[in-house]
Amino acid sequence: HCQSYTSIPEGDILIHSGDFTNQGIRQGADEVTPFLEWFSTLNHPLKIIVCGNHELGLDRLEVEELRRRLLCDAESNKKREQAGKKDRWVMLL
Repeated sequence: HCQSYTSIPEGDILIHSGDFTNQGIRQGADEVTPFLEWFSTLNHPLKIIVCGNHELGLDRLEVEELRRRLLCDAESNKKREQAGKKDRWVMLL
């Protein structure tokens, strides 16, 4: 919960399987943004995010809003591509 790791092996696919926050976006806490900032520094071409039971508040969002919030929507992927980044992000429900 709320940890970033300094030793992530290189690879083609990176799957983060939940609990990237402790309280999600509940009660004014926003632990999602620091996670996304860290996640974006990793060089894997395909990044998959799976929300866990600690991502509180995210379950109340509509699917498209959740994708947008987690930077897994088409517009965010297009912006990364335009910026010369080669990674694509996907969210699994």
